Amino acid sequence: MNNGKINKEILKEIRIFNKSCSNIFKFQKRISLSIIPIILIVVSLGIGLEFYFKNKPSGKIISWDDVRKTQYRGNFEEALQLANSLLDKAPESEYGHKYIAYLYNETGDVINAEKHYLKAYSIFPSEKNEANLNIIRTKIEKLKEKL
Repeated sequence: MNNGKINKEILKEIRIFNKSCSNIFKFQKRISLSIIPIILIVVSLGIGLEFYFKNKPSGKIISWDDVRKTQYRGNFEEALQLANSLLDKAPESEYGHKYIAYLYNETGDVINAEKHYLKAYSIFPSEKNEANLNIIRTKIEKLKEKL
């Protein structure tokens, strides 16, 4: 008899324990399900921040005026670097191609000068652009004759 009462007490404790375990598992499941979106948000944020910092501008925004000032100081190589970075942002800039062609011509690189004068002419086929192209081609021909 006493054993029966003890068994019922044990059974009652086991049921209470099972219920609390069940509640704990339900709680863990809810926590797990709510953590997944948080993890996704954190991962997305991390990817976004990585992209931002990889593509973040260097701080100073350059302009064609900066290119011109650099050129006037006699630093044609740096002016070419600045101009090419501007042209990367606007590859169909007729002005950009003409300016870069001019810089290449000034540094003696007539082949690249011709390439950019040709691109400027293809973007905007004006008489001035055609004249620039013909001048650089004449210069190239004269250089070839000297060789």
